[in-house]
Amino acid sequence: MKSILRANGGAAVAKLALACLVGALVATRGDAQKKGPEFTRQGLLITTFLPRGTADLGYGHKAADEVRGRVAKFTNKRDVDVISGGDIGWQLSRAGMPDDTLLDEPTIRTLGKLMRADEYVVGTVERAPEALAASRQALAVDSTLDRGELMIAQGEIERGRPDSALAALRRAITRGEDTALIAQLALGRGNALLRAANGTKSRDDFQLAMRFLALADTLRRTPQTAFLLGVAAYSITQSAVVDAPKMTEKRQSCELSHLGAETLPVARAGLEAGQEVSPEAAKQFLDYLGQLEPYVQRQLDAFCPKS
Repeated sequence: MKSILRANGGAAVAKLALACLVGALVATRGDAQKKGPEFTRQGLLITTFLPRGTADLGYGHKAADEVRGRVAKFTNKRDVDVISGGDIGWQLSRAGMPDDTLLDEPTIRTLGKLMRADEYVVGTVERAPEALAASRQALAVDSTLDRGELMIAQGEIERGRPDSALAALRRAITRGEDTALIAQLALGRGNALLRAANGTKSRDDFQLAMRFLALADTLRRTPQTAFLLGVAAYSITQSAVVDAPKMTEKRQSCELSHLGAETLPVARAGLEAGQEVSPEAAKQFLDYLGQLEPYVQRQLDAFCPKS
């Protein structure tokens, strides 16, 4: 997939992964229009992608729609104006062409100038199993659009792969992406996973929710993140205390005892910090923690004897 982006030119290679499409896109960057003055808001034109293999024109149209939506969602509208598919179709209709016409690169250049686009993207899309692997790669339409890993994380969430999403969020932090957005996405996913875990009562599910909530809380502590983290940690502590005596091997009982001991202080700190979100619920959870604490210590002594 060729990507002709910045008005002042520049060449690079990027890879685009669509979260809800079974397709693989490969992007390269080249010169666009002649160098001109830089403006605060950049226009971005994304036209229908050229289908290959078993993909059809509708697939190419859908792929372009998806990329437009993703870029618009994860960029500041004051900085980037993603030209809508409707506006592109209207402009093509004015020129006497169907709105889903596949355009060659020179025509896209002309259309971009007409619609005052500073950057444009053209490309190919195909149905391929490699799309799942491609979704792990940085989606960087432009080096100025610094939320590629956030897009990857969102895509992994939609594919039902929370561990991969969490890894992408951690890469986003390393790359210096917007920590407020990272925290927001981690909180939203952690909250959803916690609700699901309350239904399954699975300790693994609570631990997964806790990982997202802990990330959100580390980046941006609020009463809400603290409370939800505390609830998740409490649920893990309770589950560990209940199950530790049931294990057939002492080693497993010891591991659960340590898990309960590790999550108990996290639960207490979170519930205390988040009391304003739900004072009565927080007080009840804290009372339960007080009851669990002596059991945690007794289990450590019983199942994890010191050598």
